[in-house]
Amino acid sequence: MIVALWIALDLSLFRKEIRAILAMPGYFNLTPEEKKIKVDGQVYLFAENLRSLTPESSSILFIYKKDGFLRKSIYYLYPRKLKPVYGYDKLTSQDLLNIDYLAAYLPSDPDAAYFFERMSPEPVFDKLYEKDGGVIYKVNRELIR
Repeated sequence: MIVALWIALDLSLFRKEIRAILAMPGYFNLTPEEKKIKVDGQVYLFAENLRSLTPESSSILFIYKKDGFLRKSIYYLYPRKLKPVYGYDKLTSQDLLNIDYLAAYLPSDPDAAYFFERMSPEPVFDKLYEKDGGVIYKVNRELIR
């Protein structure tokens, strides 16, 4: 009786792990890209769009608010050079001097929309992509003062 009670209590502690193990057969039939989308979701899709819009030799100023977004993006965007910047409130023209692209992935930041609107009309930036809290700009360095 005590053993049965102990097992019942123990199973409730490992509910998350048990669900993950039971869901594993569903992953076997997925392609590698489908697995990446299932695991990393929008972060992977944003990184793939950034990868498709930028050459491998480009340097990218990457604005982020969560470390996990940065780490996954660095992984998916290699060999591009990422210059990480935490947040956008202290972004200066000096930050833009040696980069080719500006990318921001801020899906849960309510102020990000204001930032994107403020950046769009500037002739220094050409917007290439905007979706789900992510935005990608081509930087026209010759227009930076």
